[in-house]
Amino acid sequence: MVFFFALRKYVKVGVIMDYIALFQRIKIGKHDKIKMIELEYLFKVLGFQDINVYYQNGNVVFKSDKSETEIRKLIEKEIIIRYHCTIPVIIRTIDDFKLVLLNCPFPEAKIEMANQIRGAELFIVFLKQAPKCIDCLSQFNAEYKVVQRELYILTRKVSANLLKHLTILDIHATVRDLRTVKKIINILNK
Repeated sequence: MVFFFALRKYVKVGVIMDYIALFQRIKIGKHDKIKMIELEYLFKVLGFQDINVYYQNGNVVFKSDKSETEIRKLIEKEIIIRYHCTIPVIIRTIDDFKLVLLNCPFPEAKIEMANQIRGAELFIVFLKQAPKCIDCLSQFNAEYKVVQRELYILTRKVSANLLKHLTILDIHATVRDLRTVKKIINILNK
């Protein structure tokens, strides 16, 4: 099996890169709701360019000359100021996001078989940083593998307990199912 790994990009000041922001919990609960039109406006206020919002669960594609860390801090701070809530955001370059499918450690045949036999799906957990330890995940009834900053989980559903455990370990994350990732990549490739 061959894996394709993205090399970490160091963004020079002034070099404009394509990014995607993936939000956690942006439409869940009474307090963490942000309308997509408001999210798009927030990105404009922060000076990002070519902003496109995809789907209603918080996927924003944009251009910036800042680093992933600078972008994440700017967005999270602005959300606290404007909405009085903390919503973690995961930032990836578009190139890194597209590599998520190529880096998938589960063959398509295995994903299909798991779906047919036990109704399992592949979920991709986008992590803020690569985890130091994932032993705590062994308690969940799922197959999982980590590749760089993504956790691939083959399970019937991703439970809230999993994300809670990652949060306890101070690992901010957000989850997308395989279908959503494929749809976003298809849109990006047009």
